[in-house]
Amino acid sequence: MELGLKKGEVKLVQPQDEKWENEFKHVQQRIHAATHVDQEKIIHIGSTAIKGIVAKPIIDIMVGVNNIHNISTSFFTNLKEVGFHRLLKVEREDEIVLAKFKDDTYQVKTHFVHLVPYKGEKWCNLKFFRDCLNSNQSLKKEYEQLKISLVENSACNINEYTDAKEAFVHNIFSMRISDTEKYNIRKMKQEDIKQVQQVAKASWNATYEGIIPFEIQENFLKSAYSDEMMQKRLDNTLMLISEREGEIVGFANFSPVKKQGKVELAAIYLYPQYQGQGIGSALLQEGIKNLNNVKEIYINVEKENTIGKSFYEAKGFEVIEEFDDHFDGHILKTIRMVLKV
Repeated sequence: MELGLKKGEVKLVQPQDEKWENEFKHVQQRIHAATHVDQEKIIHIGSTAIKGIVAKPIIDIMVGVNNIHNISTSFFTNLKEVGFHRLLKVEREDEIVLAKFKDDTYQVKTHFVHLVPYKGEKWCNLKFFRDCLNSNQSLKKEYEQLKISLVENSACNINEYTDAKEAFVHNIFSMRISDTEKYNIRKMKQEDIKQVQQVAKASWNATYEGIIPFEIQENFLKSAYSDEMMQKRLDNTLMLISEREGEIVGFANFSPVKKQGKVELAAIYLYPQYQGQGIGSALLQEGIKNLNNVKEIYINVEKENTIGKSFYEAKGFEVIEEFDDHFDGHILKTIRMVLKV
């Protein structure tokens, strides 16, 4: 397997799925070791991540960060130690691009790293594009044929090649947005209790596997999400649900607005398969819209719940406190976060 393109060069090579994936995994490990970014935030994107199609011989890697506008100098230093140099001339909204070169002449690029907000718009779009084409043979072949025709029928440079694909790419992005719009957010009703209990259980079991013992999880769920407690939540707090075609796939629970406009966010829980589609963000925004005079929203997050912590950081929550929570005999390292509305 040979990787690399010179500046402005366009070349397609036959699929080398296993070799490309192995190379990605090797680099993923090195980036993780150098930066301590969680591996689920370092993913393979671009054409070499789409199985069975021709691609430019460059590995594209997306790295999700909590705050794209506040990345430390040491972070870039650590990436440079594993071969990635920031491309200062490449300016994109909510994205920083770095490249790895074949050798010290810096003429041939072999890998790109794209730093983007974790689970932000670009993260979701680029991940959706990869997953959509991998699951849809018709779209995959259409995309491959478009790439081949652009290379065969014109002597385009890399910028012209990228521009010519833009309509197809944005059409796929719009499919994700359209899919998100199929979700309806509304206030919870009494007849929703059973489905909300099911979402809470599935989300808890998936999130806290290996963090909180299963027996303690079950004890908590039976208590906090019993029929009686659900009725109290419904009567005394703001409960919002997200549903698709009659199925509840997620919910959010907000306290009433207290003194000085403070609100406690008790939960935003989704079925795991529906995470990363903008539903949690929509539930948060709908809650803010329904809470009159809210000024600050507080939430407690288990420290090892990295996905949850990253979600709230991406929405503008900031850590204000860290403490030990004695949870049914199990000590949880907990962080308290606040969002200034």
